[in-house]
Amino acid sequence: MKKIEKKNIGIFFLMLMTFLVVVIPLFMFTGGQKYYDRGVTLDRHWDVTINEKTYTNVTLSKFTFPMTNKGDVVTLSHHMTEHYKGVNPVLRCEFIHTKIEVHMNNTLIYSYGQKDFKEGKMLGYGVHYIEFPNDYLGKTLQITLTVSENSAFNGISSMLLGNEGTLIQESLVQNRFRLAISMSLIVFGILMAGVSMVASIQNRVYVRLFWVALFSLLLGGWTLCNNNLIIYFTQNLKAKAYMEYLTLYAGALPLMLYFYPAVTDKTRKKGFRIFYQILLAAQSLFFVAAFVLQELNLVHLPRQLKICHGLMALELLFIILIVVDDIRCRRKYDRAMQIGMIAILIVILFEVIRYNVQKYFVHFGGNEYTSSVCYGALFIVVALLLDYTGKISRGLYKEAQQQLLENMAYSDELTGLSNRRKCDEVVEKLLDGDADFTLISMDLNLLKYYNDTYGHEKGDALLRSFASVLREAFPEALAIARVGGDEFHVVLPDREQEELREDLTCLLKCLYEKNEQNKELHLSTAVGCVQRSEFLDNVDIRMLYQEADRRMYVHKQKMKKKNPELYRR
Repeated sequence: MKKIEKKNIGIFFLMLMTFLVVVIPLFMFTGGQKYYDRGVTLDRHWDVTINEKTYTNVTLSKFTFPMTNKGDVVTLSHHMTEHYKGVNPVLRCEFIHTKIEVHMNNTLIYSYGQKDFKEGKMLGYGVHYIEFPNDYLGKTLQITLTVSENSAFNGISSMLLGNEGTLIQESLVQNRFRLAISMSLIVFGILMAGVSMVASIQNRVYVRLFWVALFSLLLGGWTLCNNNLIIYFTQNLKAKAYMEYLTLYAGALPLMLYFYPAVTDKTRKKGFRIFYQILLAAQSLFFVAAFVLQELNLVHLPRQLKICHGLMALELLFIILIVVDDIRCRRKYDRAMQIGMIAILIVILFEVIRYNVQKYFVHFGGNEYTSSVCYGALFIVVALLLDYTGKISRGLYKEAQQQLLENMAYSDELTGLSNRRKCDEVVEKLLDGDADFTLISMDLNLLKYYNDTYGHEKGDALLRSFASVLREAFPEALAIARVGGDEFHVVLPDREQEELREDLTCLLKCLYEKNEQNKELHLSTAVGCVQRSEFLDNVDIRMLYQEADRRMYVHKQKMKKKNPELYRR
């Protein structure tokens, strides 16, 4: 039980250290910084033309228009009267699903997505940093957006004019907590995935830990993209778009797979298993189909977002039903898991509703939507770990109990070898098959002498020493058993006569070396060997044992005649 507790403590220690390793440096390097050069906001006095309709003197943060669709053209014009006093001015702006052309007094200063738009491919989206000429004052800024997807946006975010490095650093300070959570989830997911894959080779219970790790990794990656935190690592907006949709569309899979053992429990109603199988198949098919269609350039990833939301709603409903069924049937469950599931369900449901309301009914600018799912993600990962470690503790404890009972039933307590019951099972199983095998019957000499002369403690030492010799001499044995007080059996796989002689020679060598190491004990044994192939097809276990014992006693009598004083009983 102590080993189990140490493993659980190790998992949480790894997560805590991952969080601290990410958080402490991030807050140390950003916590004390103050930025007085915050740039100039470009929000008021814009002229906006959508297709052929023009809106004059609008404030971007308050301006909402009908939802744009593929092929729509939005033109933004602004007379540059704002004066930025810093050096190397850039315009920070956020656009989604658009080809972009930026002119200053009819001179092109920036463009994005021309080739992909022409080829009908998905465009990246996110934050753009557009370099301005130093003599921009008094000139007219014109931004032309050509929409590449349906239901793209119905508003434009405010823009900021300032120094690129300063703007990025200030954004880092403002988002450092979300960045810390995202990176912690990613780093923890990578580390724990590696550990759980190695551990799963030895014990399949660790597979569920791998699903937790993968869920953590995907949620961390999605949060990094959704909150535009990926810009601190790369400004490749197309890679950002792919990563965001990849992590979002795949995020539910590890969570569903985590519940596989709970759903397939025999006490669970068949309807749950059917519902689960349909959802799992649908989620897997959707994920594969979404990216195949994207790669074939038939249906872009943004077009499939509604399907993803629908599947998420069904999966959340399924998880709720599982939790309710556990409570109703009074199954053993982890309280932290229940609380964590309720928390993440509320957060995800709130975010899905907020996203759609903001996009279709309020004001959805250029990728300005950011999610708070990262906080719920951290909570649910901790809850899953608590649930997992609780289950694995109970499972390993039961497994340890079962192993203990088996050891008590099939092991010899004194020597640690198998007992007669275990040896009988091995031989019976071999007799049910067709393969040949060898049974060696041995009698440990001088045990009664040591017990009577030096006490049972010395006799026990003789038995344990002989057991260690047998383990060393017969590493390929199918069974090594103490079947009586001084009687031992060794079961070997099919052996040629020459191989059997080598095995017995190895036994004599091991006995000699052990006697040289400990002069107080003298190990010797009589041996009788019998092979299954020596009998007809109707051989049984009793016949094997009798013939092996008979040959062993013949050998023992020869040893007594050769040295009657040493082998007195």
